[in-house]
Amino acid sequence: MVKIYRPINDTWEITNENLEGLKNKETRISKFGALFKNVYYSFRLRSSGNVTKESEYIKLPSNTFLDKTNYFIGAEKFEIEIKGMFIIERNEYPIIPRTLNDGLWKNDVEKDFEIIVASKNEKEIKVKIHKKLLFSQSPVFEGMFKSGMKEAKTNILKITDFNYETIVAAVQFFYGQESFEVYSFKNLFELLRFADKYLIDHLTNYITSFISYRISPSNVCEIYNFAVALNFIESVSKLQKECYDFLVVCFSENIKLENFETLDKEFVLL
Repeated sequence: MVKIYRPINDTWEITNENLEGLKNKETRISKFGALFKNVYYSFRLRSSGNVTKESEYIKLPSNTFLDKTNYFIGAEKFEIEIKGMFIIERNEYPIIPRTLNDGLWKNDVEKDFEIIVASKNEKEIKVKIHKKLLFSQSPVFEGMFKSGMKEAKTNILKITDFNYETIVAAVQFFYGQESFEVYSFKNLFELLRFADKYLIDHLTNYITSFISYRISPSNVCEIYNFAVALNFIESVSKLQKECYDFLVVCFSENIKLENFETLDKEFVLL
């Protein structure tokens, strides 16, 4: 069983149709595409005859406020403001779509390109990959091959600014084989740096989603600190904002945070 934490500070529009659904015991919320267990929450209602804020269609949460809806009889619509933390309990984390290349992965004989990893204080190590596969992963690699650069002629690329573990993780991801569960957040952010340098958008999107699903009170301070260090990368700055919003809700709801004393000193509640 895993838990996915989702802080929320939102306003959802309620119509007569929504309200009837609630009275008919339709009590699921689908805001994040999953069933919620409401652990920390507060609701505040207000009537509105002209709601302009866009919000997705939802099924309303239980009878938390059903008795209070009598105050809004005759209103065309009203809004529900939801603030707090939702905890989604699932058997496993959601599967993030990715491309699989199982046939290529098993075909060691035809791997026709070498990446030589020679990062600081490490001996040179070769990682083999299919040239066509590497070519398809990034416009940087594609440009390298099409421009007739040395790497295209020798079928060798030397990388000195990333370690062996990062390169292997990226290559295995290209083949659809990598499981990031075994990596620390430090490793994942280094992989994000690699993806950013070589403009590998699908790897960037995969890792940011992977991390986002796993943000919790036990690790949000650690993730926030890594994000601050790399916030010049657009996808990482979004993770930083996500962590910031998470921290704000934790403070407002008195949710205990692990390793709070390590939080980046520049963190300030606005």
